[in-house]
Amino acid sequence: MKDFWQPEELVIGSVWGLSVGLAFGGPIWLTGPACAVLWRLGGMGFMDTKIWRRLGVPLILSVTALLQGHPWAWIGLSAFAPLSMGYGIPQTDESPSALGKFWAYFFPLDIWKTNMFTRGTCHLLTAICLIPTWK
Repeated sequence: MKDFWQPEELVIGSVWGLSVGLAFGGPIWLTGPACAVLWRLGGMGFMDTKIWRRLGVPLILSVTALLQGHPWAWIGLSAFAPLSMGYGIPQTDESPSALGKFWAYFFPLDIWKTNMFTRGTCHLLTAICLIPTWK
């Protein structure tokens, strides 16, 4: 199992939690750390599954929105789909995702660009899924 304290993963998870907490007026002191931990557990493959990230984070986002009175909060679970695509890229040791292969086709020699476009696409699609939950 990978080391838990990987700053990149913890920051990405906490940004999701903090942004949703701020957008919905939820308790950012709770959503930020909770999403960071779930994001990292998914990245580590804790208990041989990534479901912690793929379902745990959207569930926290949806519950936060629901508790703040947003009637379309359940749509936040649609964020499960983009998070399930994964963002592994072929140029690394990770198992490549379809999205990673797509961007590697355009940037075959640039790991950084492939990584950024793959992750950016995944997070943009997740943000689009959350638009109906805005009040």
